[in-house]
Amino acid sequence: LTLANADDARVKSVAQGAAIASLTEGKQGGTSATVAAEVMDKRGGVRVTIHETITNIFGKVLTLPSSELEVRAAAKLLGGGRLCVMALDPTKGEAIRLDQNAKLTANGCSVQSNSKDRKGISAREYAFLSAERICSAGGYEGKAGANVSPAPTTDCPTIPDPLAKRGTPTVGGCDYGSLVPLLPKVVDGKTTTLNPGTYCGGLVITNKSNVTLSQGEYIIHQGPLIVEKGSTLTGEYVGFFLKGDLATLNFKSDSTISLSAPKTGTMAGLLVFGDPHAIFGRKFHIESDNARKLLGTIYLPKGSIFIDSKKPVADQSAYTVIVARTI
Repeated sequence: LTLANADDARVKSVAQGAAIASLTEGKQGGTSATVAAEVMDKRGGVRVTIHETITNIFGKVLTLPSSELEVRAAAKLLGGGRLCVMALDPTKGEAIRLDQNAKLTANGCSVQSNSKDRKGISAREYAFLSAERICSAGGYEGKAGANVSPAPTTDCPTIPDPLAKRGTPTVGGCDYGSLVPLLPKVVDGKTTTLNPGTYCGGLVITNKSNVTLSQGEYIIHQGPLIVEKGSTLTGEYVGFFLKGDLATLNFKSDSTISLSAPKTGTMAGLLVFGDPHAIFGRKFHIESDNARKLLGTIYLPKGSIFIDSKKPVADQSAYTVIVARTI
């Protein structure tokens, strides 16, 4: 609910998924309960209702063979403002950093750095950061009006990671590629459609390939996701889970990218999800000069994202949200 791109369908899907996961944890055979979710009060909260029919132990004796149980729980949003960009690192200088001619625009939403460093947010040279609200748990570097607008609020309270409790997709055996030896799935100079699954060793799209993704979740396991050398990658309602210490992302400058996140399931709303159990310090690069549509949330809780393009990135998306260790 705190993220700018959270629509009702995704909010409901996440709430239902969380409830079902908590039910199945205590049941070896899963659960027969039905789970419904609704968004309340103009997106001010969400309510989950769980219903289950249970068999009574003494039902035959008491002529009451079963009972209907129902339980409800609601969560309400505290505070105002919607997040578009958030750096999670609590201490690093320049946790959000804009250099040279970089421009970051967050219309109608907030930019937040949780770093308490005196330069938790930095916009230098001709860089410009514009948002409805800019907030740094520490300080900032840049000139108000020239590099940042409005002037950032400093010493802001830190905000807990809004995605920390999201469950990760199930990683099965290798559908494509190999872990031993470590060999990625390579698409070389082809026009093809790829299907969801586990891509062990990564996925490399190269030499003017034109790849369309079928709807679903793509597990990039212990390897990079690379699009390079004039290749194109498109997909509607797709999500990438980057599993393991070796899983990274690089959309090269000559690539063409057009992607939107899933509406339902574990990856609802998440376009890119970096493994929360991987090591700190992994680097993820978006360098494409033609990545106009990246509709969804890029979530890299232990990684740094570098955006280095000569042309606009994600400007044709209703909202692209970035939550990362550093940006």
